[in-house]
Amino acid sequence: MPWEVLADVEGNLFCVMPGDRYEEAGPGLGSLPVDSARPRADRDFWARITGWTPTEKGHPELRPPHGPGIRLAFCDELGPKPANEPNLMGPALRLEEHERETDALELLVHAGAVRVETEDEAPWHLLADPSGNEFRLLKPLR
Repeated sequence: MPWEVLADVEGNLFCVMPGDRYEEAGPGLGSLPVDSARPRADRDFWARITGWTPTEKGHPELRPPHGPGIRLAFCDELGPKPANEPNLMGPALRLEEHERETDALELLVHAGAVRVETEDEAPWHLLADPSGNEFRLLKPLR
């Protein structure tokens, strides 16, 4: 799969796939690759917790529910993730003001997420998807 390796403003590396590979994506980014030990299982996990639409374009993907836009492409990881090495960049989900943290955490764990130790003062809960990719559940804005 062709992709480009970029760095964010803090120097964290990430990959993007060009948008012209997809009919609906339009100009710019087509997909953000997600390293996955089990691409279809991870795609289905993220579909359950985000409401994004599962697709299959040679590999499992998710697209926004409203249609066109950047996709998440679940790609076979090149090797196991290093133990005890945190992800430098990962997705974040934010609770709405009316949602309870305990209910959201219970739903995420029931869907297949694993809780990772989080400092009490942190404005988020750290979790990992079934392939060990870390993500944050952000506490609601008050």
